[in-house]
Amino acid sequence: MKFDNYPDDLYWKLESVTDSVILAQRHVGWYSKRFKLMTIVEKIPVFGDSSNINPQYRFTIGDSHPCVDDPTKICGDGICCEYGNGKFELFAGAVEDGKILTSGGDYDLVHSVLITIPRSEVSL
Repeated sequence: MKFDNYPDDLYWKLESVTDSVILAQRHVGWYSKRFKLMTIVEKIPVFGDSSNINPQYRFTIGDSHPCVDDPTKICGDGICCEYGNGKFELFAGAVEDGKILTSGGDYDLVHSVLITIPRSEVSL
């Protein structure tokens, strides 16, 4: 994760499509302003159902940045572009292995994507 100028506006979660179990999440405010423009790596252990050959998960990331013209509303601007060149990358296995499942940063309020984790990367 590479943050923009407003890391405290960011939230995300990774959940199982099969049973809606949330494997990991970060709520708004989890990352403080001290993360501004920083890059971090977080490891999310994923445990799959041994009967499911290719387990599917939903990764959702959002931005709760208030609107400039009306701060009581949420406009969101993703984590790239106007307020810093942030991005997210979700890998299967170690980052060094380079197996990217999804990535991005240019979204408005929320971005959600279905991913399939290769069976060899799921811990049982």
